[in-house]
Amino acid sequence: PVLLGHLTVQFRWLAKMELFKIPIFGHAMRKAGYISIDRYYRESAIESLRVAANKIKSGVSVLIFPEFQQEAFMGGRGLPPPFVGLITE
Repeated sequence: PVLLGHLTVQFRWLAKMELFKIPIFGHAMRKAGYISIDRYYRESAIESLRVAANKIKSGVSVLIFPEFQQEAFMGGRGLPPPFVGLITE
């Protein structure tokens, strides 16, 4: 948090909606303008990406930290995705 206060670039995070349900932490994320994404409903997720795109158009960078569902590849049923998403204008 101390470092974030000294950065000159504006950015927001795209974070899973579950994080916004954490008391105090979720409220702080909303107040800071971070973007909630509901990974379970396609239409809602697309709307979150539109919000992210609008922030980018206004000059704010958006950070995305992709994650994977561990149970999807446990037991040798696959590998985690070897990429990071990037949204740019």
